[in-house]
Amino acid sequence: MLKRYPHSAQIKYTTEVDDGSGIPTTETVTIDIPEGRYDPEVGQKTGVDYSAKFYCSTLSIERFAYDGAKLVFGGTTFNIINLFNY
Repeated sequence: MLKRYPHSAQIKYTTEVDDGSGIPTTETVTIDIPEGRYDPEVGQKTGVDYSAKFYCSTLSIERFAYDGAKLVFGGTTFNIINLFNY
């Protein structure tokens, strides 16, 4: 059985970086979330567009900057729909 908390996760997204050659390269950036709480959605209602929530303490990141990025937790990858400070 999965314990309720604390859990660790990672936010992964890709960005283009210019290394000075004028040709942008794609690089994957990883942000570690050392402690948070994973809540799976049990008995989802129709029309709900998320499969789980991951709560963590406030990170100094912008609210909409990571929409569409990936949250990796326990070997499973989730799409980030909305990122809110907790």
